[in-house]
Amino acid sequence: MSTGTTAAREPSCRIRALHTADTVTVYQAYAPSLGLPAARDGRFPAAWKRDRMTWIKPSFLWMMYRCGWATKAD
Repeated sequence: MSTGTTAAREPSCRIRALHTADTVTVYQAYAPSLGLPAARDGRFPAAWKRDRMTWIKPSFLWMMYRCGWATKAD
């Protein structure tokens, strides 16, 4: 039975960030030895390793799930 309305499908990927029509700002944390040269030079320094690269966390609730928040004993 149809209700006559069509629900919008949620996208499979979504980035929550500050944005305007021209820019998207996503914050990513790096150690000062990596972040400062990257911000200054516009590229990562030689000490940066691709295999240590992290990903943007999708949400606070996802981070809570991944760290086992509220499920671990004292």
